[in-house]
Amino acid sequence: MNIHAQVLNITQEDLVDLFSTAFYDSLNFCADAKAHIYDAHKEEGDCFEDVLAKVVLDAKVADEKMRVYDLNTEEGDEPTGNLTYDKTKQGVIYYYVGMKEIVEGLQRAANSEDEAERKAFFAFLNREEDCDWDADCADILMQIIVFGEVIYG
Repeated sequence: MNIHAQVLNITQEDLVDLFSTAFYDSLNFCADAKAHIYDAHKEEGDCFEDVLAKVVLDAKVADEKMRVYDLNTEEGDEPTGNLTYDKTKQGVIYYYVGMKEIVEGLQRAANSEDEAERKAFFAFLNREEDCDWDADCADILMQIIVFGEVIYG
């Protein structure tokens, strides 16, 4: 199938839906932002994912972006993909994710040769009407955003 989809508009609500579905009880990922950046974006009544969405929408440089941790990192692992990354003292790799990375990842999923990747993108796009949007779809999209491909089954 030859599709060429382009992601034109992603809202804060879209990001909250993606993050809350992808990170809730995930075995592959968790996310945060540096404390001073997180605190600068937090308003009364915001949930964690609201704040992460604001961070992603406002980030100008890698150091200001959301940090997504690869929970499957093992000692000696090297980073996967092309994103800016760092490691915790314990060796867990984390990647800096902003709007550019999210848009590129979603476009990669939408235009993928892989049916499951395309299905995940279109389930996200139609999540209000589509019962197919779930944690598996969100995980696939986050893997594509972070790693450039699905590496965890």
